[in-house]
Amino acid sequence: MHFGKVTAAVFVSLNLFFVSAIADDDTSNTEEFEIDALTCWEVMTLPEDESGYVLMLLYGYSAGKQNQSTQSGELIANTIAAAGEFCGENPDMSAIQAFIEK
Repeated sequence: MHFGKVTAAVFVSLNLFFVSAIADDDTSNTEEFEIDALTCWEVMTLPEDESGYVLMLLYGYSAGKQNQSTQSGELIANTIAAAGEFCGENPDMSAIQAFIEK
């Protein structure tokens, strides 16, 4: 299976719908997870209604680990796209590591 550019496009699209998906969600998800333990494959196969939220968490967590405090919509979208492409090529890798290595 090849995920590369298709995965990057999906990740960017999910990022764009993140705000509306969270705003439309009137339930709270109390399921806990370890953000460091998520693999690229687990993130890529999340249901659409959960993936945007997780992608933004991954982005924010990785930006914080790298002391990257200056943000923009373009930077976020580009980073998610690059991490998505990297994840597509390395599905067993930690998703956080993909965001850091992007």
